[in-house]
Amino acid sequence: MNQPEQGQPGPKQPPDRGAPLDFWVDLVTHPERNRSGYVNFEHALDPAYRFRGDATELARANAWWLAEASLLAYWPDAAQVKEIYRTRTGLACEPVVVGNILCHLAFNDRFAIVAFRGTRPDDWQDILDDARFRMVDWTNGHVHGGFKGAFLDIRDALIGALHSHAPNLPVWMTGHSLGAAIAVLAADTIPETKGVYTFGCPRVGDQIFVGHFNARFQSQSFRYVDDHDVVTHLPPEPLGWPVGLYEHVNERRWIDKDGNVGTGSPTLAHFVGDVFGQPVVLYHMLQLSMSGQLPLPDALEDHAPVLYATYAWNDLFKNP
Repeated sequence: MNQPEQGQPGPKQPPDRGAPLDFWVDLVTHPERNRSGYVNFEHALDPAYRFRGDATELARANAWWLAEASLLAYWPDAAQVKEIYRTRTGLACEPVVVGNILCHLAFNDRFAIVAFRGTRPDDWQDILDDARFRMVDWTNGHVHGGFKGAFLDIRDALIGALHSHAPNLPVWMTGHSLGAAIAVLAADTIPETKGVYTFGCPRVGDQIFVGHFNARFQSQSFRYVDDHDVVTHLPPEPLGWPVGLYEHVNERRWIDKDGNVGTGSPTLAHFVGDVFGQPVVLYHMLQLSMSGQLPLPDALEDHAPVLYATYAWNDLFKNP
């Protein structure tokens, strides 16, 4: 359990790995239930931890804010979300919703944040968006068909909201899981994008797409991976179509088992990818865990968005 909102800033303790199965299933599959009692954007108004809208390289404060925004994107109560942004960050917030796809546009007069909601495992459209991984054409190269479809569903509404509420402002894209993948495509599409930080992001496109994306964003794109987070191994590496293999965009920031953030890489990567990185296997594991028939593997627990927010805060607190 994290410390209450009052008091001095300090490191946050991640949820107990020994907690009951249903607790962890909720953290992964229903983050909006907030079983851990996590306090969103705690201390965000402290000058030491403010968002840097003009950053031109890795900014740990930005990583933490965007991890918080990605977690908050799961919350279903729009009024509650707006109040959290208003009182704890000083930003206005406008939800943008088209069908099953949702993002929050948070903004002031200097910058805007767009945070896309991730996968909801009990929503079949989200499952189909994730599993429909045949590559399709993109402006540069090819991308995951489901992710492209999800982004195109909300593209026009998002562009309209940006023009209405944050015209010509630098935009920071973020998201967790499916939301992270959509954020990558949004960043590649919307010219005002200043940077993109993602959490638990799957592979989005082929070598050509990734090459163009990395060349454009260089030191302004950061992909956070929590230890063995299984979703970051999707689609699995051995799976390729005639147009080429899926690859990850840069730059990986790996969180080790003790919550330390760096540029290393997880061990047993191929094992996790080959065994747990298959969409059918992953879906059945989730179903069995949700029914109480199978413990939740670490590779699934590592995907919980509250862990990303906790570790991003701790990294910022240790390295202000």
